[in-house]
Amino acid sequence: MTSEPTQLQAAREAKPSRSISEGDRRWGWLLVAPTVVLLVAVGVVPLLYSIWASFVAFNLRTEGNPFVGFDNYTNALSDPVFRRNLIFTFVIAAVVTVIEVLLGTTLALLLAGRSKSWRRILIPLIVAPMFISAVVVGQIWRLFTARTFGPLNYMLERVPGIDVTVD
Repeated sequence: MTSEPTQLQAAREAKPSRSISEGDRRWGWLLVAPTVVLLVAVGVVPLLYSIWASFVAFNLRTEGNPFVGFDNYTNALSDPVFRRNLIFTFVIAAVVTVIEVLLGTTLALLLAGRSKSWRRILIPLIVAPMFISAVVVGQIWRLFTARTFGPLNYMLERVPGIDVTVD
């Protein structure tokens, strides 16, 4: 016979089981699978293709692509125009990064301050571009599908056997 304090202590020390059932694990992988497939198709496949293309003499006009190894890299690095543009790209990236960090920190400090007048000015200026892009996309689609001069209707008119007008 065990004493009651020992049973209470054992109950407190016991942690609830957080194991995931096999069905939940399969369901989780099923939900994640489309995203993984899309990321592989959009990201990994083009990356691998680019790496392969960098090691061959790639020419769209001829059949076959002979393997040249690192010759493409040595040609690019020995070209003075490429080196100058590479340095210029790094300089621009560094300058833009510094400016963005400084502006972001300044805006964060202004918004975190106690002055509500700055918040009333800055928050709409920061949030407005998020809404403007959706409005612009909507207007572009509206023009694309316009009945009188939209390119979608023009293309559908050219397809034989289709009598559809999109508005």
